[in-house]
Amino acid sequence: MSGAPWVLVHLAGPLRVDRGGTPLAGAELGSRKGRTLLRLLAARRGDVLPGAEIAAVLWPRESPSDPDAVVASLVSRLRRVLGPNAVVGGREGYRLGAVEVDVDRARQLLADAERAAPAPAGVGAGAALELLGAAEGSPEPDDEWMAPVRSEVTVLRRRAHHLLARTALETGEPAGAEDAAGRALADDPLDEEAVRLLMRALLARDLPAEALRTYERLRRALADELGTDPAPATRTLYDAALHGEAPVVSAVPPPADRLRLAGRDAELGLLRAEWEGACGHRAGLVLLTGEPGIGKSRLLEELAETARRSGGVVLSGRAFEGERSVFAQPLVDALASAAETLPAARIRAAATGDGTLGRLVPELAPFTDAVPVPPAPTPAVERSQSFAAVTGFLRRLARGGPVLVAVDDLQRAGRSTIELLHYLARHLGSAQVLLAAAVRTGEGDDVVEPLRAVGTTVPLGPLPVDAVALLAGRAGHESRAADVMRRTGGHPLFVVEVLRALARGDGGLPTSLQTAVVDRVAGTGEETGRLMRAAAVLGAAFDPLVAGELAGIGAAAALPAFERAFKARLLVARGRQYEFAHDVVREALLVATPSPTLQAWHARAADLLSADPEAVARHAEAIGDRPRAARAWLNAAEAALARFVASDAILLATRAAAIAADLEDAPDPPAGSSGPSAAAPGPRTTTRRPATAPTG
Repeated sequence: MSGAPWVLVHLAGPLRVDRGGTPLAGAELGSRKGRTLLRLLAARRGDVLPGAEIAAVLWPRESPSDPDAVVASLVSRLRRVLGPNAVVGGREGYRLGAVEVDVDRARQLLADAERAAPAPAGVGAGAALELLGAAEGSPEPDDEWMAPVRSEVTVLRRRAHHLLARTALETGEPAGAEDAAGRALADDPLDEEAVRLLMRALLARDLPAEALRTYERLRRALADELGTDPAPATRTLYDAALHGEAPVVSAVPPPADRLRLAGRDAELGLLRAEWEGACGHRAGLVLLTGEPGIGKSRLLEELAETARRSGGVVLSGRAFEGERSVFAQPLVDALASAAETLPAARIRAAATGDGTLGRLVPELAPFTDAVPVPPAPTPAVERSQSFAAVTGFLRRLARGGPVLVAVDDLQRAGRSTIELLHYLARHLGSAQVLLAAAVRTGEGDDVVEPLRAVGTTVPLGPLPVDAVALLAGRAGHESRAADVMRRTGGHPLFVVEVLRALARGDGGLPTSLQTAVVDRVAGTGEETGRLMRAAAVLGAAFDPLVAGELAGIGAAAALPAFERAFKARLLVARGRQYEFAHDVVREALLVATPSPTLQAWHARAADLLSADPEAVARHAEAIGDRPRAARAWLNAAEAALARFVASDAILLATRAAAIAADLEDAPDPPAGSSGPSAAAPGPRTTTRRPATAPTG
């Protein structure tokens, strides 16, 4: 995660602040006046508060000689602790900036949960209640300006308890519904909706007499305090209890397609059903399969957003070419992301005492409170211990709420990743965990086959005619929909590129995606185009400085050129690297580059990346330097074996052996001729793997 840590201010109950998932001690926020200022800005978020109004709150009786200077000092302290954008403005007035407030997050969770299916709705309501706490009185002064916040917290808590009671009734858990409705009534004894839910729960438990007593208590309270009678809906339940009839519980409507995805209703329904299953304590594995640009990553993002909006945790990873020898690389990256996105207490509860986990995922080692465990004596034992450590961590993490583990570009993963996914799918059982992965067909067939028996496969095909027409209409080119469909065949990426071309005012539709991509690159300038083609040789992710050296362009010119490609949305920034916005962009650039240039760049790349044996092997094979490729594959196999990734070491060594066998069988070249030979190693420069992100 890049940028400043996220900041969450808790107004429900005592003032608390989380920065990047870690609670801040009260002293870190400064004096009592500093904490009061933060509470005031958070309570009045969105408003610009003049200095005089702030001073009246901080010093109701006697203000200092220069209150504006003192307020500015308090604001400066908050900015140092929470980030420079936490408070915006100056002496003319201040307001809360890049800070989230628990009340707002809880409100959004409930709004999403109320549109969700029962299982994720219950998760969202529970997450909102966890944010709002027990609504205990704050040790801070009971200021009048906090009254609207306290009222909203009470209302949100009641909404959450109502939703928990409804979902419990719909899932056949009347005891849970009774408990949730009772808690809502504890906040407000005149809450008629809570009374109705409680009566339904009691009737579902065959306790009509208690349901009648509940009604009678409400009737008397309404008469005494408001001089009114219960609502007709409540009296209907009373009649049902009196005659021993079962009340009807209305179902929650299906969730709306928030992001208006065109032509993917069936696939979205399957993904949501899998998430609902995980929320209902049924772990699962789902595989999104399809060709490049078909929308796999887009749907994986939608699934992740669904999980987040229902209160779940999302751990994301991505497989990278050249890292098959790293043990379960995308899954390890996904687990590592927990250290940046989750509260420290929750991570520690799931990781404490597991030294093996700390060795596998160094980012989690500080949370294990365990002595580092040395590698096991044999690969088989190491594999068993590693698999058990990952499974145990996910099980314990899911005790605090459902978890989605999302992996993109699984076709690039090593055998250890596939084996671990298979193991997790079989052993997570009733844990609230969903494993989801996007796999490219063709390249990933050997990945999908072993996982098919333990998971659900969701294949993606072209968009139907009506979906293309809808997209064309949204882009303002409804009259061209039939032509777009004819030229693109409904391939989502092709459709998008064609519509983008129309939006730019092109005279006609591009004849192919390759043309569309090359045209977009050409629009960024000749120098950028050369750099982009050189970067395509390096791979889907690349270090811009290495790409510049490969293209013979210095850093001073290369970095601004890549920024132009980034602004044109041809690239995305991931940490210290760039990635192509989609693999098809890279493939189109490779096709557009003359073969002699490609050969020269592959040879140079093998030298530049000499510290990475897998990269050396790929580039050596591309130029036909098979002896060097064989040696590099063997070096990669030895590196995998040193990391106890035996299955991938075998595959890499097999590639080396196959090349060696071919070379041994090949006839000797004629006298005086020269074939490809291993180039001398160049500078030990290597690209760094970027943070995980989907590509499509």
